[in-house]
Amino acid sequence: MRYVKTLGLAAVAVAAVMAFVGASSAAAAPTVLCKVAELPCAEANRYPTNTTITGESEGKAKLEGINAAGETELTVECSSKTTLKNTAASGEPLPGSVTALSFTSCNNTCSVTVNGLPYTGSIAWTSGSNGTLTVKNASATLTCAFGFVKCKVGAKEVKLTVDGGNPAKVLAVKVPMELEAQEAGKCPVKALWTATYKATGANTAVFVSHT
Repeated sequence: MRYVKTLGLAAVAVAAVMAFVGASSAAAAPTVLCKVAELPCAEANRYPTNTTITGESEGKAKLEGINAAGETELTVECSSKTTLKNTAASGEPLPGSVTALSFTSCNNTCSVTVNGLPYTGSIAWTSGSNGTLTVKNASATLTCAFGFVKCKVGAKEVKLTVDGGNPAKVLAVKVPMELEAQEAGKCPVKALWTATYKATGANTAVFVSHT
């Protein structure tokens, strides 16, 4: 009886190890962009290298200027569009690029100019059909009060959430950007960027998956 119990415990231990190895292998598998919601993504359903995905903000994108006391002293809301592409068919993480990002029709007599495009980036699968988009060296210049206030903000790295679906969405939730240059007037010490971008155009069905 003791021998049988020992065998039973050994089988349970082996099953647990195999499950852990299987989960680790899936997590380490190269990330891909898939046309359908499946894990892993069949090769026929994977988007090829340099697939362009365009997105528009749902409602307005928002930039909040935060002062040294941690208070919001200025809120700028704009329509926003972006264009992304993968620069490889697969990768861990999947390399990509932000080739376009614009802010238009802003309130409070403000304008937002994006600096330094294109931005390098990458997408990593997290769970389900979702992932994390990491963008390097993002920068923007905020101009208000007919040019009397001009502030450059940026971040060496920003992390956005990718919700796979049809349409796919990319979410920026109070992403912090530090003051890089005070070019005119009084500037906030940092800005928080909030926006939800919904995929538009030819490629709206985008799911983050792995091989």
